Amino acid sequence: MSSGNIVKLNIGGTIFQTTKSTLTKFGGYFKTRLESGIPLERDDDGAIFVDRSPKHFGLILNFMRDGEVGLPECPNQLKEVLKEAQFYCLEDLQKLCVMGKELIPRNNNHFLDTIKEVINASLNCTKKAVIMIPYHPDNYAEENRALIMSTELQKYVTDFDVYFVSSKAVTLANCRIRDTTSGKVNFVAWEEVEQFMKNNYGV
Repeated sequence: MSSGNIVKLNIGGTIFQTTKSTLTKFGGYFKTRLESGIPLERDDDGAIFVDRSPKHFGLILNFMRDGEVGLPECPNQLKEVLKEAQFYCLEDLQKLCVMGKELIPRNNNHFLDTIKEVINASLNCTKKAVIMIPYHPDNYAEENRALIMSTELQKYVTDFDVYFVSSKAVTLANCRIRDTTSGKVNFVAWEEVEQFMKNNYGV
């Protein structure tokens, strides 16, 4: 390999090394700058400097090498990769990220977005109890947290109704657990839900 084909990159302070042919394989940020004669900002060692986070750049670089790449399953990280793909103008990677976002599971039957839905779910429960967990739909991190919780709560869905309640419907500081038989309502911090369920329902 010709040394003239090797390119050193400084991405937010982290050094990466690749080839010019890799960087120009796809249309986008690097191809435009390397082939158009646009002046490139360089660090003291001559590496091309890009003022972006290096966190996902290894993934970006692997995509430019192979035209495909494994994406993170975490919705928050996937959103971060999408932002980087947009910055580097990699349209095919952007499409992969959007497809990945669409595949992230969200069972809408278990998300309550209005006060009417909350009331109906609470009063029409035929299982042992209704568990309602607060979440903020406009906060991406919170929705990701809800998805993680959903996995952890799978062990309860056979005997209990489990819902995530939007802050737009009602404001809950803690999880709301309503016993169907007695009608008693308990407000329990998320960290204490598992112990509460063991103490009161033996699960």
